[in-house]
Amino acid sequence: MKRAILKDQRLSKLKLRLLAKQNGLCVKCGEPINLEEEASERDHIIPKMEGGKDTFKNTVILHKVCHEKKTSWERK
Repeated sequence: MKRAILKDQRLSKLKLRLLAKQNGLCVKCGEPINLEEEASERDHIIPKMEGGKDTFKNTVILHKVCHEKKTSWERK
């Protein structure tokens, strides 16, 4: 249980850092992201399947809906 809590805390800090880097905006739709009210997800700029790293520089935060649309588009 403690590991899950620590993981959530680290993820929250990362999401806050990403959101600050992105000026509070979703990089897909350009609309503000409110972490407390909306579902959001991390996305790799260069997908890990294509050799992208799991680093801060290669990660952005998107609305969950935007991430789903982006993933769907990439699979086509």
